[in-house]
Amino acid sequence: MADRKDWSAQRWAIEISKLWRAVAGDTRFPVDVEAIAPDLSAARFPSDPVKAIKGGPLPNFEGALYPLGDPATGWAIIYNESGVSLGRKRFTISHESLIPQAPGLPWVVTRAGV
Repeated sequence: MADRKDWSAQRWAIEISKLWRAVAGDTRFPVDVEAIAPDLSAARFPSDPVKAIKGGPLPNFEGALYPLGDPATGWAIIYNESGVSLGRKRFTISHESLIPQAPGLPWVVTRAGV
């Protein structure tokens, strides 16, 4: 098996799908991205997980993965919930939660880059 740092985005999607299918079984749709994000990040990064997911009225803003604490001790996913569909909210949360899950991809976020 290839080292995870060499996995493509498609490979990550397949692996995450397999994990969700194993956990949620036939009730896996619609995907509860707010429940998955903290657990997935805690499993992958136990010392630096997503600890909070919070929406608010944030005009001209979609979402972000935001470092928590000083020194940083985890992450928050923040997103605009003003005038957006449930689908857009779910997409933004899942997108932000997957950023640190795939090291080596060009869009990966690291603490050094924050």
